This record gives sequence, structure tokens and C-alpha cells, in this order.
Amino acid sequence: VHSGEKIHLRALPDGLRMQATIRSFEGRMASVELEAAGEPLFLGQAVELGGETVVYLGVVQQIEPALVWLELEHRLERSRLAELKSVWSERSPED
Repeated sequence: VHSGEKIHLRALPDGLRMQATIRSFEGRMASVELEAAGEPLFLGQAVELGGETVVYLGVVQQIEPALVWLELEHRLERSRLAELKSVWSERSPED
């Protein structure tokens, strides 16, 4: 994920996807600009930040009208998630 990249932001566990753009990404901190008003976000709220190849899980640290700062805690490669999903779907209900 890099500055200027289009991503989605979603409140966990079941929020709606909001389209956004990465404005800065440094270490574990990212700021994203929301493209349109969506559901409200709150400080300390768990969120998913989804890019084309990577999903990050993090927490809202600061909010301004269209800009949200996140502390990212986990990074998940979509290719690895697809492998895990494949294994899970192959397992029988008895496993």
C-alpha cells in the first residue's frame, strides 16, 4: 500500500465498505481520505483497510471531516488468505 493508492475502509465487524485514498503511510500509521461520507467512525474502533494485494487490520486514532488516521496492527496477504480459505473449504464438517 502506498500514498495515492485507492483502497477501501470498513468498520469491523460488519461495516459497509467506504472508498478511500491513502494520503500517507509510515511505519504502522496511515492516513486515508474518504471519498464520500459513509457510516460514522469512532476513536478506538477496529477497522479493515483493504488494498489490491494486502488487507490491514487496525484501529482509528484520529478523525477529521474527510481524513482518518489509523494505527495498523496486522497485515494479511490476500494470496495467503486465499490459500487458507481453500484449505478450510476442503475440510469436512467432522474435522
